[in-house]
Amino acid sequence: LLNRTGKREFEKILFNFSYYLISGVLLFSGITKLIDPAPLIETLKAIQLFPDEILIFISTTLPVAEIGLGTMLLLKIKEKLAIKFSFVLFLLFFLFSIYGTYLGLENDCGCFGSIVEGGFGVGIILRNIFFLCLNLILVIKIREHLGPDEF
Repeated sequence: LLNRTGKREFEKILFNFSYYLISGVLLFSGITKLIDPAPLIETLKAIQLFPDEILIFISTTLPVAEIGLGTMLLLKIKEKLAIKFSFVLFLLFFLFSIYGTYLGLENDCGCFGSIVEGGFGVGIILRNIFFLCLNLILVIKIREHLGPDEF
């Protein structure tokens, strides 16, 4: 269907789309959580897994980590490391969305502060699967480019 050149061009477009969308999502979610951490804190309180000190730590460090990873990707600083950590972060978000849905949480997930409403359920799970798949594309392409020993 696609010749070799067309396939490479498609892969390049898919990689760039994934790369910059993940970077943008990380920056957007981190900034919105910094502006309004209350939805995230309320969600973390609702799952009742962490003491208040840990809630404050998570709600402070998570947005900083997201902004840091988004910036690293955008500026192409230590891309391998940023891609690895963003994959782990999106995997945790995916698992958290499943857990929150399993618990039947009805509040906002806190994913994007109070800017974007996002309750638990099938929608948040699908959204996180989408972002996880985009991140997986980055992991696979970087690994192909560098080889498994270097990645």
